[in-house]
Amino acid sequence: MRLHLADVDFDKPGQRVFNVGVNGKRVLTHEDIVAEAGAKDKVIVKEFTVPADAEGQVVLSFHGSQPLPALGKHSPYELSEDYVTALAEDGAGHLLVGHRQTGVEMLDPSTGKRVAAKADASPATDFVTAFLPRPDGTLLIGGYGAGLSQMPIIGTTQDGVFTQAADVSAPLPAPAAPPTLAELNAMLKTISAVVPEKNEIAPKVVALDDDWLTEGDWLGRYGRYWACLNAMCSPDDYLWGAGWEPVNYTSQIGPRAVAGDGLRYFVTTLYTKNPRVLEMPPTYLDSRVKKGLTTRNENRREAEIDDHGETYPQSLDGPDICTALTVPNGLFTLSLYDYNKDAHEGNNRFRDYQISIRTQSGSSLDDLSTFDAQPELAHGRIRDFWGSVYKRFLVRGPVTLVVKVDRNNSWNTILPGMMLDLADETPPPYFGSVDQWAEMQARLEEGRKRAISRGYITSFQSAVTEQEAAARLMDELSQVQAANSSWWGVQSRQFYVPLLRWYVQAVTNSAPGMQTGFNKSLATCYYQAGQYQEWEEGQRHNNLIPARDVEKALRWDGISDGGQGFDVVNDYLSDHKLDKVTSAEKRD
Repeated sequence: MRLHLADVDFDKPGQRVFNVGVNGKRVLTHEDIVAEAGAKDKVIVKEFTVPADAEGQVVLSFHGSQPLPALGKHSPYELSEDYVTALAEDGAGHLLVGHRQTGVEMLDPSTGKRVAAKADASPATDFVTAFLPRPDGTLLIGGYGAGLSQMPIIGTTQDGVFTQAADVSAPLPAPAAPPTLAELNAMLKTISAVVPEKNEIAPKVVALDDDWLTEGDWLGRYGRYWACLNAMCSPDDYLWGAGWEPVNYTSQIGPRAVAGDGLRYFVTTLYTKNPRVLEMPPTYLDSRVKKGLTTRNENRREAEIDDHGETYPQSLDGPDICTALTVPNGLFTLSLYDYNKDAHEGNNRFRDYQISIRTQSGSSLDDLSTFDAQPELAHGRIRDFWGSVYKRFLVRGPVTLVVKVDRNNSWNTILPGMMLDLADETPPPYFGSVDQWAEMQARLEEGRKRAISRGYITSFQSAVTEQEAAARLMDELSQVQAANSSWWGVQSRQFYVPLLRWYVQAVTNSAPGMQTGFNKSLATCYYQAGQYQEWEEGQRHNNLIPARDVEKALRWDGISDGGQGFDVVNDYLSDHKLDKVTSAEKRD
């Protein structure tokens, strides 16, 4: 058999790398035509002697790959696929490897070679998610969309005898208890060890916890400063947000795309109730309702930008989605919303992205030529996101960033939205004026400078009561946010969550006259824990108007096409002066 190979698409080594099999046997590994031929459109010939199978056929298979490093002094692992999802060991020391597309294989770790014995047994799924080797010689295999299957292996005990575990009765685990006084004091001591960050006001990006709870219910919770709903009005995005400083942005396909290719702007469903699809901005929804195109129940549009990756080899580094944006002065939360809408179908199951955030140093906002040369400020990963997720990052502006969503050997890259919010529970204009907010920031900055001059943010002294300790923790966490936001962004949730449990108990057990202060702190804990429905209920209990209530009350003026919402929100608050004054007074 002779294979005549030429790469007619790519002109650089590493852009197309693949394996070739004949009747199930690997004949080419990590083949790179351009690297071997020296140029695009140049033919190379590979010759093999191969027998036909039992039916007289010769079957060719091609799989994308990347070169693998050697294992110590041994040869590279002979993997059927380079994407590894699970690892385990059998009783003979063989390495069991699970993959995303080629199921299970067994390797000899001393040589890196595939083991023939028992390797022909395959699970009911090509997409392995987990292994559990059992002493009785059974490998339990968790498969994506295929449940549980099994295959025989060498048992994990020498004699291969499975020993039944003793029957032990145990109670179900109880919910975590509210922290004790000793535990609250320990948290105070931990916070007292945090030192002020001398370069706190310098640009930075810090990865935060993901939000898997909110789904597409973003109004009033995300994008309160700026939001870009990708392809919402395909071929255009829809911009929203009540920020008062402009956020400039551009989204484009990555630099490793074929010349002339670009992002695609997809609307899959114009109107839907699917809770994982992003809500339409309020005034835009109202315009659709008034035109008789939808109802207030079908208030979402399934739309996204797409890097056209399905037309490229999965092994290609790219094309990717790259968004550059300007972040104004202040401390913000940058959130990327993604939802794998067809994650249970075919190659769409394999979406698994890497996120890389770096400063934009190119000559213009859309110049990506210097991206790879810049140090990475933060990194993230998006996988298993059929349930939808907000990938969150703390950003100190002013700074211009490039956010690259790397296809990472996936089928293609999709992104429905990106949001920017002040790292503030009660931001303007929803809870007071911009001037009031600026005055508060000035006070926090003075506190930060004092902390730097004395060398610490807070000093430790044991609290006498739980109530004192909880109140001090709430105050000191706010001080730490202003003086060392990097520590606060990564560590604060492990303090707010136990405080949430304490305040739930305090509100339940306290007299009515004591509940007001407790309720305010409880609402803050819900907000910091990402439990937004409970946070909004707490705001209403404290006579505040949640930003989500404001957003949902906004209506189309019959003229505007949309855009930034600062004037729209302010006009609404001006028409409801009592609500605005109440919110501002409660904020102070």
